[in-house]
Amino acid sequence: MGKVGIKMFNKDEKELGSHITKMVKGGYILTVDETDSFVGENPLIHEASRLDHALLYSIPRKETGATVFFHAISAAKRAEFRNYGMDLSVAQKVTLLDHDILENSGGNTKDKDLAFIGALVLKDCFEYVFGKGSERVMNMHILTNYADFIRSPIDYKLKKDAYGYKRLDSEIFKDELDNWNDKVCLLIKTDFDNIISREYQRFMKYLEDYRKELKQGKRKLPDDDIKYINTILERFLDPLSEKANNKNLWLTPEIILSEKKRISSLIESYILKPQLMIEPPFIYTTSETPWMASLKHTLNWDYISNIARFDIELLLGLNNIKGEELKGSSWLDRSFCKTQDLMDTASTIQHGAPLASQARKIIQGIDKFGDLAEKTDENSAQLRKGVENLEDVFAKRIRRRRKEIKKTVEDETDLEDQKVLLDKVEGEIKRRERKKSKMPKIFML
Repeated sequence: MGKVGIKMFNKDEKELGSHITKMVKGGYILTVDETDSFVGENPLIHEASRLDHALLYSIPRKETGATVFFHAISAAKRAEFRNYGMDLSVAQKVTLLDHDILENSGGNTKDKDLAFIGALVLKDCFEYVFGKGSERVMNMHILTNYADFIRSPIDYKLKKDAYGYKRLDSEIFKDELDNWNDKVCLLIKTDFDNIISREYQRFMKYLEDYRKELKQGKRKLPDDDIKYINTILERFLDPLSEKANNKNLWLTPEIILSEKKRISSLIESYILKPQLMIEPPFIYTTSETPWMASLKHTLNWDYISNIARFDIELLLGLNNIKGEELKGSSWLDRSFCKTQDLMDTASTIQHGAPLASQARKIIQGIDKFGDLAEKTDENSAQLRKGVENLEDVFAKRIRRRRKEIKKTVEDETDLEDQKVLLDKVEGEIKRRERKKSKMPKIFML
């Protein structure tokens, strides 16, 4: 593979980033050299980026209008670039590339009530290729917020009744959760083979379409690149084809129903015991009610806590993980992903604040195991730098937003509301600064 056009990448990272942004957002497939230059020359990184791109190629990312893959590949790059020059490991880059794959590709079903099935089928495909218990698949799994597969469609349905949504409480949500459970159970009972077959075939089609794009797409890639990328795709496509066409290798109804019960029971455990729910964050989007914001915040906390718990168990050797080449820290990777999310969101503080709040939950979860992790995990300093960076970016956004609203917000009431909002955010940051100054050791974030 020749270094086609590689000179343009040696000027500086900003020019490289601008070029990659243009290519990916424009729907072009990157050359091997471009991928190597942007995220690193390593077979595992390259394999992850190609499989993810193939599985995400045509799926839009609503928040930015760009492709989902741009979010994945830029998370793997920008996290390193913004982390004060500290290099990320191969494992961390692979995890960053994969972090949303089950949610965005697996969950891209026509019927959003069945999105969790799509995610489980895609996870099953990865396990078939990389092996059950591999750390790469485990990281995908642990970084997927399965509760959102159920909460989101229910929330969307309830929002259609604007008046009723304002009165939303545990009882109303529980009724809708029961309706969701009934619908899914009925579909699994009456149409399971079609549902599962459709999902396996969907992922095969993603890969086949990407392979066609390699040969016939709007960008001509070097022949050596096409051959190399096809080799990567075939490693996944061949066993996937075997699985998709052999009913005996499919996930069973029992597995799907068991996972459905696990996820829905988690949500039910909170809505039936409101005392367990966390108060809504100091700020939430205007489209949410305080009750829904509280539920969402609680489920996010549960999700982040599981990530922390998983990694501490990994440090202790309690997880049966295969694949030493991918040994990494998913809580660190997730904090980097949140840094990237924050930079990708719209300029409104309403969107940014919950993201920063969620990243802080990672640290609060790790706090419980601080002494242990400090002694056993060499990446502690890297974690601290990563999250400090996130908060620095967030503070800069607040300052920028103060300047923006003076120029763009004409309504006096709205202007005052936004100022109050920013004051609350800054108050939260100052409170955290005071807390940090009193806390010893590295886990004082």
